[in-house]
Amino acid sequence: MFRQSKAEEADDVHVMIVGTADGGIHLSIYDSFALGTVKHSPRGDGIFQLCGHSSHPEISKHMLVLRPKAGDGTALYLVPMGLAFLDYSPVNLSLLASKTTALQNLLRYLRQTQALMVSEWKSTRELPGRFMAGVEDDLKKMPNGEMTVVQALYHTLATGHLFEPVKEWLVDTLGDRVGITHHLQKLD
Repeated sequence: MFRQSKAEEADDVHVMIVGTADGGIHLSIYDSFALGTVKHSPRGDGIFQLCGHSSHPEISKHMLVLRPKAGDGTALYLVPMGLAFLDYSPVNLSLLASKTTALQNLLRYLRQTQALMVSEWKSTRELPGRFMAGVEDDLKKMPNGEMTVVQALYHTLATGHLFEPVKEWLVDTLGDRVGITHHLQKLD
């Protein structure tokens, strides 16, 4: 997630150029320090997609190879792109871009972790409610009338009789989690 900064790469600025499906050319430094998206049409009309790129590490000019989106694909256009701001920027542009990318990665990680924690919290809060709702639905379908889980458990404590929906719920759901299946089977 965090790249180690090397002294020999202190003056390097890594530019990423991505062609989009709608003919845009997206520029970013260090993967996530976004500079923006531009559209270029060599002939002035139509959508042209990026299909190639070439550059030299010592100069700020990049050459883009564009092709028209419509057509047979044999026509190619060589378009120069100057990134002179890289040469005239302060010495610390590389450090700034690198640290900004590291910060963005850290923030993305924290957001994903927070979203996962919220999801897990909601899951742990909803699961017991779903279990209780399931057994209460089964108890309401019994011929002796409506009964809640609490009433059915009091009945079990007082009489030793265990209603079948409560037994199934305790054995299947809670028994696997708590390890009380053996004890509940002795109640029969």
